[in-house]
Amino acid sequence: MSFGTKIDICVPCFVPTQCAKCSGKGNMKLIPNPDPNLQIAVVMHQGRFDLRAESFLCMDCREITDADKNDYIFSGFWPARATTSISYLFCEELFAMWYHLRHKSPLNSEKMFINTIEEISKESGRSPIVNDPLFSRAFKEWELCRLNIKVKIKNMSTVSCPPCGKSPVMGSSDGNVKLKRHASAGKVLNPQNERESIQEEALRFGDLVIKSDKDVANFRNRIYTKIKKTKKKEMCGGSAFKAVKVDSCKRTKSDETGLLLSVCRHGIELGAINMHEGESMTYTLFLQKLVFGFNCKFFCSDFICRYEKFVRKVAIAFPEYQQMTRKMKGILPRMHAKAHHWPCQILYNPHWQKVAGLIVGEEHEQVFSKLSLYGYVTKHMSKANRMDLLSAAILYWNWGKIERMPSILSKRLKRASKCVAVYNDNLASLLNSNQCNIEDLPEILIELKTKALANLGS
Repeated sequence: MSFGTKIDICVPCFVPTQCAKCSGKGNMKLIPNPDPNLQIAVVMHQGRFDLRAESFLCMDCREITDADKNDYIFSGFWPARATTSISYLFCEELFAMWYHLRHKSPLNSEKMFINTIEEISKESGRSPIVNDPLFSRAFKEWELCRLNIKVKIKNMSTVSCPPCGKSPVMGSSDGNVKLKRHASAGKVLNPQNERESIQEEALRFGDLVIKSDKDVANFRNRIYTKIKKTKKKEMCGGSAFKAVKVDSCKRTKSDETGLLLSVCRHGIELGAINMHEGESMTYTLFLQKLVFGFNCKFFCSDFICRYEKFVRKVAIAFPEYQQMTRKMKGILPRMHAKAHHWPCQILYNPHWQKVAGLIVGEEHEQVFSKLSLYGYVTKHMSKANRMDLLSAAILYWNWGKIERMPSILSKRLKRASKCVAVYNDNLASLLNSNQCNIEDLPEILIELKTKALANLGS
């Protein structure tokens, strides 16, 4: 056969086991559709193939049945549109490849992936054209179907940590300003040369991961009815924290200025919200309320010393938050604690809190190291596309973390077991050099906390 010769090849599909007319079993045959005009563009990881639509021939009654979208989906092909007439099919293996590639290497764009498929088709002498909008729409529908299978059928966790169970020890909150979105993104120029927003698509993930902007705005406005707004930076020792504000300034060039999220001590993300201005304590309060619903015992924040004062004011103005302030203890992350005054390092040290164990409080930095890479593409997306991509990225991170959790926990246990003997020797050496007994440690801690409180009061 010479290069470029066209032959009638139909879409490869599974053959039904039974004829719909005569109910005969085992005598169905796959044939090209008798109508030569019924062509289907099939896009796979080998490129685009222009094939004939398929039909099923019963060898007993000679009845010919045309394949429908259910036959194609069952055979591993996803239609570009949910219509009876099918002209475009995408192989699910191609979608699976792009799904993992976009999360393993977030710097890759969908446009570049489609161009790669087109180049492969071109090198093989086939039509190189792949419809971008159809690919994008079909992939989103396939991804949503994949999510429903995992959540509703397989009962996989989404924003909860199986090792933590129903009562996580800690919720660590922090913001990431790299995941912003330009105010001009998702807009087009009208005839008057003015930018106007395009019609937004519905959110596929809803508020499963990233909570509704409307709910966050209503929550903050309610707090502002009784708590005075201030953009003043709070000080702790010689350090000034930009995030320690009741309210913050807006950014004229950005619509969403970042993402604020909370994780447990195992690095599983428990929830997230969009920021439409700089990081502020009212955003953090929304997340604390969220993790309080998970029964977390500790709440970790970079500026917990100043934040707790704000929360106490809120609890006085809104009595429903008094229970949250009583049941949750604030702690500082180990690295960020070094920027605080020494009394804060004593009062909010996680290693000096009962039940806290070896909590570091910097678990969210692991998540940020991956999520920050998405900022190169999210800043040019529309609002809905950005939220869907970040929601998918968070779920991908959580599911990967949960899958590796048995190995992670076993390594932690082995490492902790080896360190016990070393730490016991170090403790014995410190006690001997200071002429103390292990029974004196609780009294020493109480004395240190008393001096720290007195220092803060002065």
